[in-house]
Amino acid sequence: MAGWSVFIHLLAGLLLAGGLMQGAGAEALAVAPLLTGPSGYPARSIDLVIPFPPGGAQDVLAQLLAERLTRQMDVPVTVSNRLGANGAVASEAVARAAADGHVLLLQQASLALQPGREPRAPDPARDLTPVGRVAIAPLFLVIDARIPAHTVAEWLALLRSRPQAYSYGYGTAGSLAWLYTDRASRQGDVPQLAAKGEAAVVQDMLAGRISACFCALPSVQAQVRSGKLRVIAATGEARSALLPAVPTFRESGYDGYTAEQWLGLFAPPRTPQAIVQRLASELRRTLTSADVRERLAVAGLVPLVDTPQSFAATLHDDASRWHRTARLGETPALAE
Repeated sequence: MAGWSVFIHLLAGLLLAGGLMQGAGAEALAVAPLLTGPSGYPARSIDLVIPFPPGGAQDVLAQLLAERLTRQMDVPVTVSNRLGANGAVASEAVARAAADGHVLLLQQASLALQPGREPRAPDPARDLTPVGRVAIAPLFLVIDARIPAHTVAEWLALLRSRPQAYSYGYGTAGSLAWLYTDRASRQGDVPQLAAKGEAAVVQDMLAGRISACFCALPSVQAQVRSGKLRVIAATGEARSALLPAVPTFRESGYDGYTAEQWLGLFAPPRTPQAIVQRLASELRRTLTSADVRERLAVAGLVPLVDTPQSFAATLHDDASRWHRTARLGETPALAE
């Protein structure tokens, strides 16, 4: 296709220079490169950059996307794990990449929190091009099963009676789980403890050092099944398909916990819309596959078919919500 593009360019130049084409015919041929150019994408392998370590649910999603996109786009798609600065290292690498769709970024909802917190973090609305959200990683309020509480109301009653006897834990500062932890702990003057990742939070809960966490299902699933941990509420607007019997905070009578932990695909800034739309179309093909949906469910993820426009709106809403919270020091109530 690249050869045909060059040929059309040369032919248009010769005809126009020789005065052989005028009016609408000349205009039609002049725009031919615009119509043929996007068909040359992708021209080489694609690098999918992620800020997550190997083995986690996010890495599982990235590897699955790479596998499917390789098949659908007929070029190798490889995953690059670039850790550091709460995800800012990966985001910065893609923000500085060429705007040709051959370097992409898989990021999560905390990306909206990074500008102002991490000096190297790009602004997703200005420095990246949204392609679409691909999955939701629901967060659940999980407590030590030795604690005599089975609902949010019962848990809060315990906290009000002995706030210093309990604690919340989190694995990554700046994440959505951390924000929820901060809100909940401030409301009841309950200590919050940091751990080295979500898996470490779970181990501290099993050891009795942490009482509760806002965690994704894959991190706690085995311990919930064994009866060592208990899930008492789900974040988000609606119940999660992963645990449909667990009520949301809103159903339980408490607002302020509806933001979702999404995972989304980005291209570098100023990526042509033809390439963005091609990527969005390929994502739809991938995420509507029954096999992909089943594999994501096993990883604790809910697939989401999105558009670039809808994703851009989500980014704007998330940034407005969390930046206002950070600026004003707000801690929307978990309890009355």
